[in-house]
Order: sequence, then C-alpha cells, then structure tokens
Amino acid sequence: MKRPRVNRQAVVGTVLEYVWMIFGMFIYSFGWLACIMPANTLGGGAAGLSLLFYHITGLPIGMLTLIVNGVLLLIDSFEGPMPQTRFVLQHALALGLPVIIVINSLGVLLMLRSGSGISAISSVPYAFSLVLPFFTLGTWTYLFQGALILSLMILRKKLVIPYLFSFVVGFVFGELLDFHEWWIGVLPTSLPMRVLYFLISYVLICIGIALSNRCGLPIIPTDLFPRELSDITSVGYPKIKIGFDVTCLAVTAGLTFFCLGHLDGLGVGTIAAALTMGKGVGIVGDWLDKRFRFITVFDKHKEQAA
Repeated sequence: MKRPRVNRQAVVGTVLEYVWMIFGMFIYSFGWLACIMPANTLGGGAAGLSLLFYHITGLPIGMLTLIVNGVLLLIDSFEGPMPQTRFVLQHALALGLPVIIVINSLGVLLMLRSGSGISAISSVPYAFSLVLPFFTLGTWTYLFQGALILSLMILRKKLVIPYLFSFVVGFVFGELLDFHEWWIGVLPTSLPMRVLYFLISYVLICIGIALSNRCGLPIIPTDLFPRELSDITSVGYPKIKIGFDVTCLAVTAGLTFFCLGHLDGLGVGTIAAALTMGKGVGIVGDWLDKRFRFITVFDKHKEQAA
C-alpha cells in the first residue's frame, strides 16, 4: 500500500503559522506586563477585563485572563457565530478533559505542599522557576511542555496536529498550577496533614494519568510524552514512565545543585513517586478497565453511523 505524499510546503507553512502565533502572543503579553500594567491604565477586550479584575481582586493576571477567556469561549459556543468552538468544547467536556487537568494540577501542588518534594513531571519547570524566577511555575511548565511536544514531532519525523492542541491543554494546566499555588498556602502543615497531602496527591496523579491515557483527545504534554514514546519505541508504558520520571529528577538535581548550591524540590516523596508511579498508573488503569468501559463521543458517532 502506497504511503500518502506529504505536502512539505503545507507542513512548513503550518509550522511557521504557529511559530508566528506564539511569538505574537509573547509580544502581546510582554506589552501588557511591561507597559500597560505599570502605567495603571486599562485596555479593551478580554485583556482589559482581566486587568480590571486584577486591580479589584489582586489575583494573578494570568489566572484571571484564563477565566475571562474561558467565560467568553463558553458564551461563544452557545451564542456566537463559530460552530467549531462548540464542537471542540462538546468533545473536550464529553471526554472528561477538564476534570483530568484539574485532578493532575491539584495533585502536583498537594505533593509540593506535603513537603516531600514536587512530583517528578513538574520538577524540571519547578527547578527553572527557582533558578530563573522571572517566569512563574505555570509559565515554565508550559514552556517545558512545548519542548516535549517538539521532541515527539522530531521522533515521529512529521508534524502531528493533535500534539499542538495538547500544548493548549498544557497552557491551561500551567495556569491552574498558578491558581492552586495562590490558595494552597491556607492548608495546615502539621506532620499528619503533610502525610495525608502526599497520599492524596499520589492517588490523584495516578488516577489523572490513567484517565488521560484513556482520553480520546490530546492530553497534558507531560502525560502524553511517556504514552507516545512507549508507542514509538514499543517499550512498555510503566518502564517508559519510570525512566522519564527519573530523568526529570536528575535534571532537577543538576539544575538546583549547580545553580543554587543545594538540592531543592526533591524529597523522599518525589523519589518514591518517580520509582513507583509508573506501576501505580498501570494498576489504576487495569482497575478502571475491569470495571468501566470508556466510550468517547467519537466511538458514539461510529456506532450511530453503523
């Protein structure tokens, strides 16, 4: 069977479009942070509303921008002239994607709050946020996730469009990290409570990743990377997951030790989770598969067509 020919010009054009789009977003956000906000002035549109709420509430501007745009997106899906917006939202909601993102982001911050170290998948951006603090943990998270998406495309030697949507999911995940980081300081830090936080975070992350692997849409890049690498290399997922986590820990240890003079973000819980979470995700996944049948909206459409 002949492989379909790839239009290289179209692929290059699509990549350049996304590069310019990302570059434009960075320039736009820099203009707001460096010029508009220090001048205590307001602009128009969604960014202007976000800035207004920022002056009223004092909440992180990135989180408020995400909320305002999310509300406008929901309004557009029901009232606006963009039917593709409703299509994407319906599929994302039907596949439980928002729930997965919330579970994983809360699990990461609870593990950090436990004092046993941050989760392995977030340890690298956490280390960068300490070494180069001009970006928040959320910002470094989706920059790291962008690098993972690029690595997968290089390994597959082709442009995979769904991976780009995964980067969008990673952006939302990063903003949720900033949101949880804002409120999680109210939780008590006694020893029994910290042990409880670690246990809850471990279970939450295992459940979140197991659900992500059964999601019909692109998922958080740090969860997508081990799954896709397992598919590319034909190596079992638990082995790939453990290897990925251990590599993240090694990078974090090197960054914090050589740049800060001490290890940071790593603890007993981090190492234990890195060495066992691959197995934990497999156990949770097997338990879910025995008790539930995962049917996405795409499966429903196929059944209805048949």
